[in-house]
Amino acid sequence: MGESLMPSKKEQPRHGASSFNCPNCRALAAQTFDTLHLRNSTGVADPSFRQWNGNTWQEIDQVWSRSLCFACRKSALWIGKMLVFPDPALEGNSSVPERSADLPPNVASLYDEAAAVLPHSRRAAAALCRAALEQLARQLTADLPHTVKLDGRLVALSRTVSEATLQALNIVRHVGNTALHGEKDGDESAVMYLDEDDSSIAEVFFLAINALAEEKIAQPRRIQEMYETLPENVRQSFEAKTGGAG
Repeated sequence: MGESLMPSKKEQPRHGASSFNCPNCRALAAQTFDTLHLRNSTGVADPSFRQWNGNTWQEIDQVWSRSLCFACRKSALWIGKMLVFPDPALEGNSSVPERSADLPPNVASLYDEAAAVLPHSRRAAAALCRAALEQLARQLTADLPHTVKLDGRLVALSRTVSEATLQALNIVRHVGNTALHGEKDGDESAVMYLDEDDSSIAEVFFLAINALAEEKIAQPRRIQEMYETLPENVRQSFEAKTGGAG
């Protein structure tokens, strides 16, 4: 089975840029910038901001502005050329790869929540990644009975994903379970994840979810899109020979 292709490098938010990966929705989208103003008692726009230094109000030299994303229509706040909201420390976490754009919305939401909580609680991030994996596995094995648990769904998926991806998925399943239930005695994998200072160990959790989406959603979609560009007579001839549809 082929090697997974991971999402391309993102465009980091940059003040004044016409497009970048939105710090809210993470989509690569066009951005517009506006200068923010306060209004004084006379109703006149006042571009100067002030802050209390303990004794008096002082003007802030740097201009405040907002960027508006054309994809999600949400705003980001900038002071001078520095992004201050959403929290750039969370967005820039090097241990969290950019999530696949092909993740279903409910899975993407859990992925983002896990990424946001990782700097504060690895146990919570592990449990959220496991929940994201279970949601994704359920959608990819919707033909199985609802009562089938994650283990059974991974067995079904094992027939059509690469060995490396399957190993990563089992790491998420096992360590996520262990972190959720707090049972790590004698479990070296959980001890490594929960106790090790290097947060990059968590990267495999997010890579596993992205890899599954790549192999089971993104690659088939791209192939289908390319297949549909073939002339109809070519597709019909091929399908007649193979006995299948595109």
